[in-house]
Amino acid sequence: MRWNQRKEGLSDNRPLTIIKLGGSAITVKGSYFALRKDALSGISEEIKDFFNERRMIIVHGGGSFGHPVAALYSLQKGRSSNAPSMALSDVEDAMARLNRSIVEALRAVGLPAFPVQTAAVSRAEEGQLQAINSAFFSELLSWGLLPVCYGSLVFDNAMGYSIVSGDNISVALALQLKASSIIFISDVDGIYDRDPKAYPEAKLIRVYHALSSSLNDDWVAGVHDVTGGIANKIRSVVPAVSAGIEVRIVNGLKRGQVSSALKGEDVGTKVVA
Repeated sequence: MRWNQRKEGLSDNRPLTIIKLGGSAITVKGSYFALRKDALSGISEEIKDFFNERRMIIVHGGGSFGHPVAALYSLQKGRSSNAPSMALSDVEDAMARLNRSIVEALRAVGLPAFPVQTAAVSRAEEGQLQAINSAFFSELLSWGLLPVCYGSLVFDNAMGYSIVSGDNISVALALQLKASSIIFISDVDGIYDRDPKAYPEAKLIRVYHALSSSLNDDWVAGVHDVTGGIANKIRSVVPAVSAGIEVRIVNGLKRGQVSSALKGEDVGTKVVA
């Protein structure tokens, strides 16, 4: 084996970290089905260095794979979008392709990545994640595996189907499995007071108070982003930071930032209540 698997019968008390791979960090969001292979390879290497020290679950976004297809048919509106059934299949196929690429990158550095189809383990209600089978993820962790799931189309009790973001899945798993931290990997250094891609003078906010601060909403949603961009991210993490889970946003395109976050160093933006 290429990793140090825990000994059978011993309890695993290592801390659990949920790693959310943002679509902007692993794909080129202005294109279609464009993977940032070098970035994904570098992030995988950094994750590998800490795999024996902590348990991990990876959740990834749709980026230029799932978002364009979902936006084309307005699938976030559920059955009211009147989308053809093939559109639902197209979204899941796009996300499965991206998931496979991520699993392959992780396996290439020796990590036991295990793909998980989100629709098979979760349900929504009115577009909000209602339930996710955290026991299934816990079982995978007990086998020494690295689960990899994603934000995508799920069955919705009220709407028939809806899109649930990877951010919401990350927070739900963190709360249910009592994770010590969530690391959001983006294509910028953290949260800024305005869009840093449009305004070079934008200032990085090192500590962001989710309950008392507000962002300039004119830049929070990215190209083809059907899950609300960074605005939804901030809203979704409030329950996690309120429960004492450390939440940090770092730049996956800068080598070393993921490692620093996994070490617990002060990097990127720390989100607090």
